[in-house]
Amino acid sequence: MAVAAIVAASAVLVWWCTRPDVAQRHLADIRVQGFGRIADAPVARGSGDYGPNAGAIFLGPFVADLPPLVTADIAVKPVVPPIITAEDHSSTVAGATWPDDCALSVSRITPPAPDPAWNLTERQAGDLAAGTLALLRIIVTCNG
Repeated sequence: MAVAAIVAASAVLVWWCTRPDVAQRHLADIRVQGFGRIADAPVARGSGDYGPNAGAIFLGPFVADLPPLVTADIAVKPVVPPIITAEDHSSTVAGATWPDDCALSVSRITPPAPDPAWNLTERQAGDLAAGTLALLRIIVTCNG
């Protein structure tokens, strides 16, 4: 009887520790028409006490007007003008905020070289360099 209780408690603990947090759940609900999710994206939050965050890299055809292609369970709005960040070769083109104090950021990224973690084929890397493919970094950050 005691062994069964320990096994059950262990199973609950494993479930609790590995369940997706709120940022991961929001990220899982996001779709980008014509794009595929190819990798997780690390999210830097600086120092201090921050809530959960999650990010992903999407690959798809170059499209000038990205915000209408991004669907989530909230309205995704364009960021005008885009916020350009030279350090990571990105421009934030869309965003949104959920009522649970989580925020969405959609950035077009143009790195000088593809990250090996993205596992791009030679053709994809060439199309990316030629500008016919595009990379998006989608990040969800939550306070709390």
